[in-house]
Amino acid sequence: MNYNVGDIFTDDEFYTDRANFCNKNGYYIEEIEPLEDGTRQFQIKAPQEPTQEVIVKSRITEIQMAVQNLLDSKAQEKNYDNGFAIASYANSTDTIFHDEANRFIAWRDQCWRECYNILAQFKNGEIEMPTVEYVLERLPNLEWEE
Repeated sequence: MNYNVGDIFTDDEFYTDRANFCNKNGYYIEEIEPLEDGTRQFQIKAPQEPTQEVIVKSRITEIQMAVQNLLDSKAQEKNYDNGFAIASYANSTDTIFHDEANRFIAWRDQCWRECYNILAQFKNGEIEMPTVEYVLERLPNLEWEE
């Protein structure tokens, strides 16, 4: 069967067919006002363009995830599971673990401070919406001692 955006239908045996059509084509089904007898009605809808607020929130989340991935990758260079794991060794009695953790924590804090400074510049209108690459290029580097 062929369906179109805007089609209205009731909860019938073709609901699954319509749902599959929507999934394949990037549409969605929205419940609308029921008929006078209470029968549920649905309409095939096209996705809405995201608002600027949604775009900004999505970009900020992407940036935060990229920074966290960078931190986790750096910790994994020293065989820790992630950034949280290495930071847990800050008070270790083993001097190697202690030193690695504290170097990492200082670097982590610098990374997040720079990230949030960039995001503040964006929110204040000082710069355009930053990309993930823009932020990552401006973060300090941490080189492990051998």
